[in-house]
Amino acid sequence: MGDFSFGGKYRLFDEEKEPFLLVAGLDIKFDTAGGGNAGTQTTDVSQSNCIIFKNVSSE
Repeated sequence: MGDFSFGGKYRLFDEEKEPFLLVAGLDIKFDTAGGGNAGTQTTDVSQSNCIIFKNVSSE
């Protein structure tokens, strides 16, 4: 057995109310492999952010 991982994302600002969309995410990977089994033998935490701007044209 290898490693076990899970993650989630949350929309902080919605493009319906703001001129942009901001999403934050967090992923956690646990080393669940025993000695001699496949796995990285590390526990990792990674964060991600994404911002997308609307195409706003002046008329």
